[in-house]
Amino acid sequence: MDFSNINFSDIKFSDIKISDFSYAKARAALEPLRQLNNEEYNWFRHKIITIEYANWRRFADTTDAVAKRNLLIYHLRNSEKNELLLIEEINEVIAREQRKLARAQRKLAREQREAAKNNNKEAANV
Repeated sequence: MDFSNINFSDIKFSDIKISDFSYAKARAALEPLRQLNNEEYNWFRHKIITIEYANWRRFADTTDAVAKRNLLIYHLRNSEKNELLLIEEINEVIAREQRKLARAQRKLAREQREAAKNNNKEAANV
């Protein structure tokens, strides 16, 4: 991202809201996990909310204009990288949960085939 066009003297710190610190992409990446494992979903959701709130509080609690500017620059430069790392972590968990689900489905199908085979044998013996 190119920060050369940003004029920080034009930014009014009072206009900056908590939504400006949002990890929207990470929240979107998290949605498939809701159906796979609600416990993991809640853990990541809490982690995202905590990160967003901590970044906002750090910015909002700072009274010095230079420090606010530096925090904002830091956030703009690093939030995308941090969010991508979080998305990668979420995707790994989703892949793991999908593998678990596929194994469970294969096991169920195998058990159903065996049960059907046993029922056919019993019916033939009657």
